[in-house]
Amino acid sequence: MLEKARRACDAGADLVELRLDYLKRRRVRVGRLLSDIGVPVIVTVRRRGEGGVFPFSEGERVKLIEKCVLSGPDFVDVEASTDPALLGRLVSLCKEVGVTLILSYHDFEATPTWSFLARKVDILFSLGCDVAKIVTLARRITDNLLLLKLASTKRRGRTVSFCMGRLGAVSRILCPLFGSPFTYASLDDPVAPGQISVDVMRRIQEEIGSLLNDAARPP
Repeated sequence: MLEKARRACDAGADLVELRLDYLKRRRVRVGRLLSDIGVPVIVTVRRRGEGGVFPFSEGERVKLIEKCVLSGPDFVDVEASTDPALLGRLVSLCKEVGVTLILSYHDFEATPTWSFLARKVDILFSLGCDVAKIVTLARRITDNLLLLKLASTKRRGRTVSFCMGRLGAVSRILCPLFGSPFTYASLDDPVAPGQISVDVMRRIQEEIGSLLNDAARPP
C-alpha cells in the first residue's frame, strides 16, 4: 500500500486515499503509513454495504477507524450509514483530535432527485462533518449536471459530488471546477465504476486549465 501511495504521488496525485478495508490483517501500523507519504492522506475503511471489502466485524471496523483518527491523518472518510451511536463517537473523536471528517453517501443504483440530494447534504453537515461526499450512479448523461450543481451550490468548497459509472466520468473530471475540493482517480485497477487513471485525469485537467486560461485572455 505504501509503495502504491508513492507511485500515485509520482503520477501526479495531490492527495492519496488509503483504503484500509482492503487489508487482510487485523493489526495495521497506521502511523508508519501516514508518516511515509509525502502528500495529504484520506483514510477510509469502507463498509461492505457501500462498496467496501472489510473482512471483519463492524465493531472492529470502527475500532480501526478510531485508531486511524488517533494516528493523525489529514482526512477520515466515514459512511453516514454507520450506526448512529458509533458515528457520533467518531465525529466527537475527529473534532477532539483535529482530523477533517468526510461523511459520505453512495447510491450504486441511480441518481436521486435534486431535492433528495440537496437534503442529503444538509443532513451530512448536521451530523457534524467538515466535508460532505455524495456519489451516485449515472444512468444518463444529464445525471452529471445534478452532482455538479450540488458541488457548486451546496456548501461550495466543502461538498465533493460526482457520478460513478461510464456515463459519470465527465463529472469526475469537472467537479473541482464546480467547487468540489478534490476528485478521485485510480492508480492501477479502478476501485469504483468509471474511475479514470490518475495520469489521464491529470492530463485532461491540465488541458482544460489551458483552454480556460486562453479563454480568459483579452482578444
